Amino acid sequence: MSYWGEQESNLDLYNVGMNPVGYLAAGGMEQTASWVETIGQLNYSPSTISPGSCEAGGCSQPSYPYGLRCDSESGGINNGGGSGTNTGCAASTITGGAFIGGGIKIDGGGVNSITAMPYEIGDMLFEQAPSAAVVVDNRTAIDTTSCLWMHDDSLQDNVTATTVYYLAYTNQESPTLGCYKLDDLATSLTSNYTNPNFNDAVSIDRVPYGTMLPLNTSSSTPPINDGVEQQGANRGSGAGFGPQILPFGSLAIDNSPADWATDCTAAGCTAVTTNVSCPDGPQAASKMQCAELDGPGSAFNIGTWTGSTYAGDQFIYGCYIRPGANFSFPTGLQNQDAFMLWTHGTDTFAGNPYGTSYTYPSFGFGTRLAHNTWYPEIAIAAIASGETTSHTINFMIGSGNGNSGTASAGYGNQFSNCRWAFIPGPNNPAYAGVTQDEIAYARDNQYRGAVPSNVSAGTAVTEETISTNGYQVNGVPLNAPSETYSASASGAVTLPSTDRAEAIYVLNGNVTASIGSGTGGGKVTIFVCQPASGGPYTWTWPTNWKGGVTVGTMASTCSEQTGTYLAGFGDWHGDAGSTNVPQ
Repeated sequence: MSYWGEQESNLDLYNVGMNPVGYLAAGGMEQTASWVETIGQLNYSPSTISPGSCEAGGCSQPSYPYGLRCDSESGGINNGGGSGTNTGCAASTITGGAFIGGGIKIDGGGVNSITAMPYEIGDMLFEQAPSAAVVVDNRTAIDTTSCLWMHDDSLQDNVTATTVYYLAYTNQESPTLGCYKLDDLATSLTSNYTNPNFNDAVSIDRVPYGTMLPLNTSSSTPPINDGVEQQGANRGSGAGFGPQILPFGSLAIDNSPADWATDCTAAGCTAVTTNVSCPDGPQAASKMQCAELDGPGSAFNIGTWTGSTYAGDQFIYGCYIRPGANFSFPTGLQNQDAFMLWTHGTDTFAGNPYGTSYTYPSFGFGTRLAHNTWYPEIAIAAIASGETTSHTINFMIGSGNGNSGTASAGYGNQFSNCRWAFIPGPNNPAYAGVTQDEIAYARDNQYRGAVPSNVSAGTAVTEETISTNGYQVNGVPLNAPSETYSASASGAVTLPSTDRAEAIYVLNGNVTASIGSGTGGGKVTIFVCQPASGGPYTWTWPTNWKGGVTVGTMASTCSEQTGTYLAGFGDWHGDAGSTNVPQ
């Protein structure tokens, strides 16, 4: 290395240039287990080849491709001077119009965790970066106490003929505790901020025109501010429980707390189905029913999908969830997830390094807030390799195997209103052209409210009771009462069957009435009046109107009755009614 600093601190470097010779072991600058540095106005330029391919040979030997490497020592090396396992460039500032050829790599050598990040990388020009301006080796855990802020940086010269990014992870691993803020990064060379392996917390501000939305099937959409609007999985968005369109519908799922209690007992856990406050209020009045599952029992199935899968198919799935009072986070299933999808076929799920037969929703989609209230943990699961033979995939929930083995209340997970949907991918014959940004938008906004089970795609739905007083459609109040008046009724008459309808019939002859089916619980009110002269005339109630009141015969009087439609019986039932009431 042109400069190698080991376990340095409080180092200030300004107006320094480094240019290694053309050997792979040579590099610009390496900071090993160092911290609190200020680096500005630098020129680190690795020895690279010119853009283009070298199929015929004759290319010069490049150096190590990164101009700055921030790493740590392997265990047992120079431990006398300190632990050496903390990550280099910790809490450092790299800014001030500096130039770094090849970019920056932050890693623990595949041995140590990434324990720290630079505080700031700003006003930088990155040239001929092999894959990204900043590459983070995420093979081991990333457990940092502060976020890396990249701002006002730019990239130029793509020498690999592949997509270049500003921030990249080296491997497809589970999300960890990495934290990043990307702010006003130039898009002249690339409009891609993060690479497909990246799946940790990031916020994006001052987005230039044309920036590509960083979408990843293994993590939620980050908060993005483009100066016009904010986008991302913002807390509370789409979670108002009002009617919302489900573009992909929903699959059948069992959200009955009573059924959960039965299944939980069979699985060895205990269900609490009373005095659990649900996302939309106290349980007695809640439409989004909820329950707490306590104890060390195994998971159980609440939904089954059957069919063939293809690489690229995706599920949107999740529940409203919160931990019991005695735990910080929901826990329990594989890798401490409270719920998951599990395939019984040979197909595999992407993005889970611990196993491919099940999903891992809490990492990348779960909250990082301890003791959080009800939270819509809605995830995306992508099929990595499919199976064309029809098989089943289950939606499973659990009490929390790691919850101290106790069945006492407060030592488990609380669930409400689980939901899932299947979206065929480009390799599936049923593919409908759905793009990843549409799936991410649906997850962020349309599947975070009150989602009923088993509804058709494109349907506006909610679990809640909607009061429509004061709302109008095409100028007509929703569910408004209607009135029909007939001043001369005789012969065959059809009564209205719409809920809250009223009809007045002044007889001018004998009448035989009929009525169609109504809505279960719907009510109509009928007034039958004798004329001032002539008559009296007779009134025959419809055959599907039970308990019809006797119509009076006195002139200038009315008989009145309200009927209720009972869908279970398929007919109308009249109340006590009244007879010979003066007009």
